[in-house]
Amino acid sequence: MARVVVLDDGVTRVALVSCDFLGVHSWITERVRERAAERAGVSGDGVLIAATHNHQGPVGLRGGMFGRLDESAAKTLVGQVCGAIQEAAGVLRPAALKVGSTVVETVSMSRRDPEWAIDPVMRVLLVDGEEGPIASILNFACHATVLNGANLLLSGEFPGVASRLLLEQTGAPCVYLNGACGDVNPVWIKQDFDSVERVGQIIGGQALRVIGELRTLGVGQRAHNIRWDEFPEKAVPGRMVVPRMKIARREVDLPLREFLAGEE
Repeated sequence: MARVVVLDDGVTRVALVSCDFLGVHSWITERVRERAAERAGVSGDGVLIAATHNHQGPVGLRGGMFGRLDESAAKTLVGQVCGAIQEAAGVLRPAALKVGSTVVETVSMSRRDPEWAIDPVMRVLLVDGEEGPIASILNFACHATVLNGANLLLSGEFPGVASRLLLEQTGAPCVYLNGACGDVNPVWIKQDFDSVERVGQIIGGQALRVIGELRTLGVGQRAHNIRWDEFPEKAVPGRMVVPRMKIARREVDLPLREFLAGEE
């Protein structure tokens, strides 16, 4: 899947795209930015296309050391993503942005040393409309590698499961953005689809809890105190975000690392 959310504060419009792939080739990014500007009023710098770094997605869309770009698949993807951006931009409606976080420490571990650091913080942005959630953005750092090279079926891996769970339970699509997952791998019982579902349910379930709490921001939640016949408010963690968006973009050249020769 490729999932899209479009945000507009009245001055700036952005489109955030998340794909169930290992990576996204620059040719794809450039074409989507061109068409999004034409069709949906999103400037090129206002389009972010990210991959969940899913190792079980289709090949031919990243290029580089992972094989040549599959032009046919890439053109199809560009058309589908641009269509999704255009559709999302066509149904914009008033919303409040609410952000919260939680800690998930049970599903990831450093693949170099179990004692090394991981990033256990999950961040959630809720796009909350007048009649309920419109979309959510989930950010968590972990490789999508519950399954291994023995699997020959396409899968969205655990980010796909988490996104599906949030869609089913909130009625609103979820855009999953992976964090700094460099040496962070998922833990599993077996490297099978049952484990994919289990990890995705843990991450999606925690995000669902945060979303439920965030929905109270701005409207409040109360309990009936029968002793004093009052309705005291119960605050929750999280905060409202003033939707004043800014776009910043910088291209960075990264030199290749010099490795020692084999005999050294």
